[in-house]
Amino acid sequence: TIRLEPNDPSARRYIKSFVCGDPFLSENGLEFIKLTISGQSFMLHQIRKMVAMSIDLVRLQASHQVLIRSFSFDKVSFGKAPGAGLYLDKLFFDIFVREFENSEENNVDFKPGSEVYGRIERFRQKLIAHIANSQETQKEFLNWMHFS
Repeated sequence: TIRLEPNDPSARRYIKSFVCGDPFLSENGLEFIKLTISGQSFMLHQIRKMVAMSIDLVRLQASHQVLIRSFSFDKVSFGKAPGAGLYLDKLFFDIFVREFENSEENNVDFKPGSEVYGRIERFRQKLIAHIANSQETQKEFLNWMHFS
């Protein structure tokens, strides 16, 4: 995607929603925030750059004008937040849902209360604990934010 021109139609991305959850503490006492982003598709590092810009705007290390320019066709260079702690939680494909969700071909139940949902939730909790432990020892995100 780096070779695409900004006005190329295949370079367009659509964010349907961006929700910032309430802060929560890990078992290690580190504070985390869950960001839930739904969109059409994402470019390489796009989410990391959006997180970095959001943090820099709040900390007054980036101007409001940079944010405005990032929505134009101008090329805007901006840093990336570390990938530590970033994980893909769910995939959602509109076409699949429309065509196969209730078909006999779809025999996996991902709904809350199902066995598969329970297995996914247990894995998610282990993953979050691993991320918290890794951040406590390696401090990649904290070092990036210049807090340690």
